[in-house]
Amino acid sequence: MNQGIHNEAVRLAGRRYTEVVIRETTTLGNPIYIARALELKFCTAQGSTSAEALAELQMAKLDLIESLLEDGIPIPEPIGFSFKYTVMPILEIDQQPDVDPHLVLV
Repeated sequence: MNQGIHNEAVRLAGRRYTEVVIRETTTLGNPIYIARALELKFCTAQGSTSAEALAELQMAKLDLIESLLEDGIPIPEPIGFSFKYTVMPILEIDQQPDVDPHLVLV
């Protein structure tokens, strides 16, 4: 691994990409969280909590950006948003009457 490319990937991965966390349910009924960096195509991670999914996403961003740099492919710029949200099942939201059932910001 080229240390210069790695250092540049670390710098670029630290930029404020738009990160989205979606709560899903596995086929066994267990919750799973999917995190994406929207500007980085195919940059997705998952975890058993939103924090775990976001931590995995940081590693995925670094790996993807390092690969793009090695291949000479331009790195997408962040679009400048800095928010995270979780979509929750309606059943959980029903227990919180003042929450919009379509989007929950965290």
